[in-house]
Amino acid sequence: MSAQKPGKENLHTERLLLRIPHPAIDTEAVYEGILQSHRSLKAWMSAFQEPPTLAGTKEFLMEACAQFSDKQKFRYLLFEKQSLSFVGSFVIQEIDWRVPRCELGYWILDPFQRSGYALEAVTEIVRYSLEDLGMNRIEAWTDERNDPSTAMLARAGFQLDGIFKNDERSADGSRLINSAVYSITS
Repeated sequence: MSAQKPGKENLHTERLLLRIPHPAIDTEAVYEGILQSHRSLKAWMSAFQEPPTLAGTKEFLMEACAQFSDKQKFRYLLFEKQSLSFVGSFVIQEIDWRVPRCELGYWILDPFQRSGYALEAVTEIVRYSLEDLGMNRIEAWTDERNDPSTAMLARAGFQLDGIFKNDERSADGSRLINSAVYSITS
């Protein structure tokens, strides 16, 4: 059985700082970013079906900190190094330390879409998960119709494991979707 490992608080890429949330200083930026990108986030993620509130955003960030400390999930906020603008979030979740394996979740705010930030961040998260956390398998699940996400995962070296037909509800719960499961293994 693999031992649980502590998460690293800061990761860096050429253009991005990935760091754990600091609710006291991040709440307003995260709230404003989600609010501005709410429509596009809502299309793909059930967690964003309702507009955010400032109090809800702070609670979300505080919970992320607690989960990080407990080694349940490692959530990172992404910031441009040059401008310090909030870009989005990545999370290492569904961790099974026995294997060890994990699942990635991510979202990028509208102003930073199609800038290569998702690919840059996922490349570092994968490196960190394999090398530092000792993961043997990293998965990413997405709606089969989410072309930007599936294309980014393929560019990052993930392999399509399969399509699960009618296995999940759409983000708004109105219909069944097909989930595309991608993975990288050590």
